[in-house]
Amino acid sequence: MDIWIKLELNPYENTMVGYVEKFNDYAVLNLSIILYLFTDMVPNPDTKYLIGWIYIGTIGLVVVVNFSAMLFSLS
Repeated sequence: MDIWIKLELNPYENTMVGYVEKFNDYAVLNLSIILYLFTDMVPNPDTKYLIGWIYIGTIGLVVVVNFSAMLFSLS
């Protein structure tokens, strides 16, 4: 007798919301890791400046993705 247990965890009504939620989680994780690079771990100020632009770009990407998802869900 084979017993198969299927566990399906999808609390959202559509899959796009779940993908946006996962994207936000990974973005927050990556942004929190990038914060360590602003310490004395990176001694060069020019490199910290470049990392700052990457940080700002990542935040901008998160804003664009969430705004696009919001507009898509309205239609």
